[in-house]
Amino acid sequence: MNRAKLKKLFEQQSSPKACSNRKFIDDATTHTGSFESKQVVKKVAVKRKLKDESKVNYDGSKEKVTTAESKRKKRKRGKENPSKSSASNEKIDGLSKTSKSSTQSSQGHLKDRLAGARFRYLNEMLYTSDSKEAMTLFKSDPSSYDVYHQGYRKQIEKWPVKPIDLAIKFVKSKPKHFVVADMGCGEAVLAASVPHKVYSFDMKALNERVTVADMANTPLQSGSVNMVVFCLSLMGTNITQFIQEAHRVLAAEGVLWISEVSSRFNRDMKTFSDGVESIGFKCTSCNTDMTHFATLTFKKTQSKAVTGKQRKSKVVDISLAPCLYKKR
Repeated sequence: MNRAKLKKLFEQQSSPKACSNRKFIDDATTHTGSFESKQVVKKVAVKRKLKDESKVNYDGSKEKVTTAESKRKKRKRGKENPSKSSASNEKIDGLSKTSKSSTQSSQGHLKDRLAGARFRYLNEMLYTSDSKEAMTLFKSDPSSYDVYHQGYRKQIEKWPVKPIDLAIKFVKSKPKHFVVADMGCGEAVLAASVPHKVYSFDMKALNERVTVADMANTPLQSGSVNMVVFCLSLMGTNITQFIQEAHRVLAAEGVLWISEVSSRFNRDMKTFSDGVESIGFKCTSCNTDMTHFATLTFKKTQSKAVTGKQRKSKVVDISLAPCLYKKR
């Protein structure tokens, strides 16, 4: 490349767009005709061409603008027309919120499943162990009792009839001087709903109305109450001991009221009734009209509870089928 061509190229590159490369080209002219100068000038031209882009003006003419200038004008257009930018941001925010909501929903669903699994485990444990073992568990892990009752509350919301409402109605039909023992009271709803004096017992106190005690061995004195209520609380393998304790604390001709899930009787209500009567009670009513629950009422007939050895009839210990939920 001769000096004349380099000079012409120099003049082309001396425009305002090429000022940044002026010094570089001047340096290249000092190496007239060299191979290096040819390569350097060629690279400058290529880079300049790549940096330019074509733009159509509003009047229809074309002009060359640098990438930096193009970006600056794009930013300017964005400020002049913020609606598109705002809409884009709102769309991104919407997707972000949807994703966050979906994550929270998944976490909540998983948490509910874990709580449900733990409730089913505790429910099965209560039905398949005696009351002493259950008391030991809840003393060592008090939170498990709260988990059980949270699951229990969710279950009763689905029931067409709530046995506790039946118990409240039955107690209210009795004279107000009657003293009641609510065995396995839970949150002591019965005591809060009737005008009678009610002693509420359970394995853990969920409120100030509850006294912690084993239903097979309560602190009540013998013959001190007029009515004993078992509302869905004949859980465990030592039901016979629960009925014997009810007989002990009841006064003469005291009332025993029981409500249980119908399926627990295995369609054989008489066997259960005979077992209770063998301890010293007389069945006065039996209601099996409801689809899910059955209620039985007994009256105390003997002054002392009949133990297994004293039974004249060959009735085995009182038992009910466990009420277990399906595993999911």
